Amino acid sequence: MTTMLNVSSSGGDAIVTVRALRALLADTATYSDVLTSLLEFEFADVILREGGPAKVTFAGAEPVQTVLPLRRTISPLHEFEAQVDLRFQIPAHILCRAGSKNEARQTIDRVLRNECHPPEGFLIRLADEDINDFMSQFDNAGGDPHRLGVHDHTITDLRERLLITSKELRS
Repeated sequence: MTTMLNVSSSGGDAIVTVRALRALLADTATYSDVLTSLLEFEFADVILREGGPAKVTFAGAEPVQTVLPLRRTISPLHEFEAQVDLRFQIPAHILCRAGSKNEARQTIDRVLRNECHPPEGFLIRLADEDINDFMSQFDNAGGDPHRLGVHDHTITDLRERLLITSKELRS
C-alpha cells in the first residue's frame, strides 16, 4: 500500500506519493526534514519548486504508523556500532530422561534457558540438512534482518564510532 500525501498550495491541492513529493520541493535537500515533520506532527510546511509555500499532510484518515522512535530535533546523525547476541530459530531434536512428559518439558526449558546444567542423558541434535538450510538462508539474506530469521536479540555493547578524517590525521 502506497502512502499518499496531500499538497495544499495557493494553486490548489494535489495528491502525490511520498516519492513524488521530492520532485515538487524547491530544495530537495529538505526532503528528509519534511518526512520527519510529517511523521512527528502529521504536517509539513514546504516551499514548492513551482513557486510558493504549501502545506503537506497525509491524504486519507490515517497517518503512517512508525516503528522506530521519532527524532525530536533535526541534528546531525552519528554512526554507532553495536555488539549483539542474535537468536535464530533452528529445528533441534532433544533427548531427555524424565519421570513424566511435564517434567521433561520443564527440564528442557530450564536447560535451554541456562537455569540448570543438562542432566545425564540430555542431548541436543541438529540435523545436517537443517544446519545447511540455516547457513543457506544466512548467506542469501545479505544482512537483511527480516530475511535472516532473527527471533530475538540482546545488545551487549553500543558505542559511537569515531570517524577520523584524513585532514585530522595530518594535524
